[in-house]
Amino acid sequence: MRNEGTTRLKDEVSLPDKRSIEDKISTVLNWYFIKATRELRRKRQNGKRRGPVTFPKSQISKSPDPYDRSAVSVERERKIPDFKWGFADHTAYDAQEYPFKGDRDFDIECKRLGNPTSQSWKLNKQYVKDGIRRFVTNEHRYGEDESSGAMIGYIENMEFDSILNEVNAAITANPELIPLLSAPSEGWKKKAVSHLFHDLERPFPVSPFHLWHFWIDLRGCYDQND
Repeated sequence: MRNEGTTRLKDEVSLPDKRSIEDKISTVLNWYFIKATRELRRKRQNGKRRGPVTFPKSQISKSPDPYDRSAVSVERERKIPDFKWGFADHTAYDAQEYPFKGDRDFDIECKRLGNPTSQSWKLNKQYVKDGIRRFVTNEHRYGEDESSGAMIGYIENMEFDSILNEVNAAITANPELIPLLSAPSEGWKKKAVSHLFHDLERPFPVSPFHLWHFWIDLRGCYDQND
């Protein structure tokens, strides 16, 4: 699977279009999300388990909130996480009083990790500035009304601990009180996915909010030049 994925990744990143490397990687990730979802659907059907298994949606905005049409709320609806994994929860709210509130989303934001690509663009700092913070600030409110969400880090180079130190330094330098990340208790996973997490306090519901971090080791998998 990794060899197949590496080939797809190299081919996608090398395409001569204007997408960023991050967006090209996310395109490949989306293919595997769909593949995994189809397999999950098959297993549920074979096991005769009820309930839909939905596909993730890439680069879509938040559904409009008919109960809050303030200028700030409307502006937030224009913010676009990298992925939304949605489902309809008919038990979440009173369907008569709040018919739109059963539209649920699991928001996922993706960022590259590793050495700076220029003097002004530091990937590990951006992971916090334009990644983690979007789950806690009123400007974006990613994961609003949900209890959890996820960050996916595409590790391009550097050692795991060095990346973690720089991410935590960026967390400390930000105005929001965001807990530091700890190295995985099971250790770092080379050529695989390492799992980290922390719980965030937010000025909007749901708080505390559980943010998962999935760091994918892509070192040596593609040409990292923009």
